Amino acid sequence: MIPFPSPRSAQFRAPGTALAALALAAWLALLPSGSARGENLAPLGERPDWGELEAYAATMTREELRAALHTFYTDGAAYQPLMDLFQDRLEVIRTSSEADRADAERVTVPLRDPLDPAEATPPRYWRPAHELPRLDGRPPLSDLRIAIDPGHIGGQFARMEGRWFQINDQPPIMEGEIVLEIAFLLKDRLEQLGAEVVLVRERNAPVTNRRPEDLQGEARRQLIAQGVSNPAPTYSPNDGHQRALTVQFVSEQLFYRNSEIRERARLINEVIRPDLTLCLHLNAEAWGDPAKPDFVEANHLHVLINGSYSYNELSQDDTRFEMLKRLFQRIHEEELVLGDTIARSMAESTGLPPYTYNSPAAQQVNDNPYLWARNLLANRLFMNPVLFLEPYVMNHRETHDRLQAGDYLGRTMINGRLQSSLYQDYVNGVVNGLVRHYSRHRDGRRQRATTLPPSTTPGTIPEPPAPTEPSPATEPAGASAPPRQPGDGGILPPAPSDNPPPRPNDDSEPPSFLPGPFDPGPNTLGF
Repeated sequence: MIPFPSPRSAQFRAPGTALAALALAAWLALLPSGSARGENLAPLGERPDWGELEAYAATMTREELRAALHTFYTDGAAYQPLMDLFQDRLEVIRTSSEADRADAERVTVPLRDPLDPAEATPPRYWRPAHELPRLDGRPPLSDLRIAIDPGHIGGQFARMEGRWFQINDQPPIMEGEIVLEIAFLLKDRLEQLGAEVVLVRERNAPVTNRRPEDLQGEARRQLIAQGVSNPAPTYSPNDGHQRALTVQFVSEQLFYRNSEIRERARLINEVIRPDLTLCLHLNAEAWGDPAKPDFVEANHLHVLINGSYSYNELSQDDTRFEMLKRLFQRIHEEELVLGDTIARSMAESTGLPPYTYNSPAAQQVNDNPYLWARNLLANRLFMNPVLFLEPYVMNHRETHDRLQAGDYLGRTMINGRLQSSLYQDYVNGVVNGLVRHYSRHRDGRRQRATTLPPSTTPGTIPEPPAPTEPSPATEPAGASAPPRQPGDGGILPPAPSDNPPPRPNDDSEPPSFLPGPFDPGPNTLGF
């Protein structure tokens, strides 16, 4: 039985009683959807084509597979009721709803003999850094194909998404619209450095053609299946958490949290086919009375990569299948190193402290307090390295004021001190990190990320390499540099080098991660 999540457990950006409503919706969405053949699928999930796993035969050894399952994708126990790992093969239950596990139909994936010197490359459309063409003096991101996914939708859908709030008579803050502006700025910068960049959306409108009214039948079926025998068709603003038991609410959730993400996944995997996807987001905290929202004290940063699957998630046949495809493609190996570098770079650029999750459904990665593994619909379905970027709390007073100021060059006076553009600091953090990663690891310099034994405390973020030219934010020589704060500005990207200096967890030892606390909210829904 899936436990009902408490309002505190679900990390939602919504006020007051809406928190409980969304928690209830998340619980409903985590429950399985069935089919005539008895599959246990995620909401709107597709029946797995288990034959696709044949392409990964003999591409991974037992030791490599076990290390990934035990130290990154799961806690080492979550997968075991659903898979059996032998020395020469992995056996996976095809349909987890089978009553008798011993007689359940299975798919078998042969494993590579560790004594076999021939290492097979798994089929995949994306390229890790070491497989990109040599630079030979070209810009550092040449030949790299990047998808930028501006999170959420914005526009007329911002209120439905719960990504809209307004303080007094100031213009409303809408996450979907802000991250789209940042996406265009980031696209220009990355293209100047040689990358080919595609935006998954270019306007404040859905990618999917489906709308909530198209999903009302599925919403009703889900509610009835979970014991709501006669669900109300609509809700009113005063319904509180009871609105999660209405067809309207569940159909809205299926629209923007599920159908929209699945359509973006189709575009990324079938049309764009990037080497990397950057999912741009901002964060928020519960702001109390929706009629009179208030500022919060918290302001923080974290970066998410895919991992940390629970048994309940893996019991969904499509989720289990999708995780295995990512694992056999070794997407985690690229995400671990790239995510570590980007998280450190964004910490430098933004000056923000790390966010800490407080439930075991997410894990801290790489002794880096800014980097976490979590299973989301988007970073599971996008079959390439995916980084979810979550800097800044929008309803923090200073962040709110910087967002209201918009984008600008240089610095302007905000809250009594000169501050750089939040938009530019966000972009600088991403650009600096990408340049560092691809300058170090392409031209044949391969790094395979594995895991170290977990430490007992998070490590500190090492200082970045010094930039090769001065930045507007650099203090004069001999000055006493105060701790970096938000608005102090990011550094310029260091010039690419044929022999970049070694860096902890890059060239000395492989990265590790610590288990960390967290509650995922609606993992299967994708936010």
